[in-house]
Parts: sequence; C-alpha cells; structure tokens
Amino acid sequence: NGQCYQMDNTVFTDNGDPIHCEMVFVFTYGQPEFEKKWNWWRGVFNPGCQAKVQVACSNVFTYENLKWFDLGDVSSGAVEFRFPPESQSRFLFVRIYESSTNSKMNYYGCSISAAVEAIE
Repeated sequence: NGQCYQMDNTVFTDNGDPIHCEMVFVFTYGQPEFEKKWNWWRGVFNPGCQAKVQVACSNVFTYENLKWFDLGDVSSGAVEFRFPPESQSRFLFVRIYESSTNSKMNYYGCSISAAVEAIE
C-alpha cells in the first residue's frame, strides 16, 4: 500500500517531519569541453526561506568526491558568491537544500560569470 499526499501551499511537514528538498545543478557555461575560471554565482530565492547553498568546482561528474563550499542560508532572498582566483574547472556544481518546517522555498534562478580558458 502506498501513501497519498495532498499538496497544500500552507503545509511544510509530513505528519510533523520536515519535507527534505535537494536540487543539484551542473553548469558548463555552454562549453563543457573547456575549463572555466569561475568569477561569481548569484541565486535568487523567496525572502525568509531557510534553504542553504553549496558550490563545488570539478572536471568530472563523480558526485561523491566533490569538495563542497558552504555559502550559507538564503533567508535574505539572494546570495552571491565570488570565487577565489584559483577556481577553475569544466563544471560548476550548485547544491540547494532545505528541510524547514517553518517556511516554503522558491528558487527563482541564478546568474553566473565565468571566462572560458582554452587549455593547450
């Protein structure tokens, strides 16, 4: 027997337990074959949400080996991260996760700045 859930805009728990949400995005900046020097990442959310964001740079898709860098929560509605100068990779991973019982999360989108580096 399966469980049935009713979606409601005011419910943030599953019988009192937080509903966990996790999204992982992979950005290639349109050219997965080249390395990029990542400059910054900006994300926009609904103010008051309790989601947290992490980023990781990698040249491979092996998720288990990613070294995540915490950007913190997005309760202000926006988060911006300026990458250290040595942040260079083919792929940028962004992980957004939330398990609050107090508020809902809306992720509206992001913008990225990077420079494509042709490696000889």
